[in-house]
Amino acid sequence: MRSLVRSIVVAFACLAPLSASAAPLRKATITRRIAREAGKVLGYSAGFVLTGALAFSKTWNRPLVDDAGAPVTVRVGGVTRMLRARHAAVAGPEIAAKARQMPGGTAAQRVRRTFVWGVVAGATAAPRAEGRLEARLGLLPRQ
Repeated sequence: MRSLVRSIVVAFACLAPLSASAAPLRKATITRRIAREAGKVLGYSAGFVLTGALAFSKTWNRPLVDDAGAPVTVRVGGVTRMLRARHAAVAGPEIAAKARQMPGGTAAQRVRRTFVWGVVAGATAAPRAEGRLEARLGLLPRQ
């Protein structure tokens, strides 16, 4: 309960400007934070749905292997399961390459770029999370 109260106090402290000169800076920081989190939600949702939809593709259902050629596994509930190719982060790194080229001069461009970096974070994390969910549900083959 104390940590919840502390979190709420910190959140309100971040929202309240300390002085008139700090107000524009705080507003920009909060706007970019919101943009990043909204991007994360969008990227995570889209990545999760796309990874699930790729389960119907034969190409994306081959076992995922690491650089040494060994299958990538996840251990859930005491059982080791093999991940599939669809559980690799593909879209996230591609979007990151485009995000690096985005201009960041004006405030609107910085917010847009922050949003895209949020999409990158969500799209990169979603395939592995979907793989862990499939493993927990027993939908992936055992190793």
